[in-house]
Amino acid sequence: MPCNKIITNLVEIQAANLELLTKALETLIEQGVIPRYRLGGERVKEQAERIIRQGAIRLPAGQEYQADLIKREYSRQAVLAASRKLGWQVKQKTPQKLTVTRRA
Repeated sequence: MPCNKIITNLVEIQAANLELLTKALETLIEQGVIPRYRLGGERVKEQAERIIRQGAIRLPAGQEYQADLIKREYSRQAVLAASRKLGWQVKQKTPQKLTVTRRA
């Protein structure tokens, strides 16, 4: 295979809320988990709109784990948004584990 070709894979992401996906992408960029250049130089909101429209994200081969990070952060943002809306209390146990309790 010529060395000037980049193999990309399309990874499915089922995200329906543009605001939550944008916030998830921004959080991952701020944390340095996903480099800004990975989004193709677009503004984060434009990339989030494309992901929702296509239902997938195109990533270089070997970088598919980033889709899992996006999915995980999207889920985290969804839990935080629901907790604010419903008045639940959220405590973060580990980076990937939240405990949600209903306020009395």
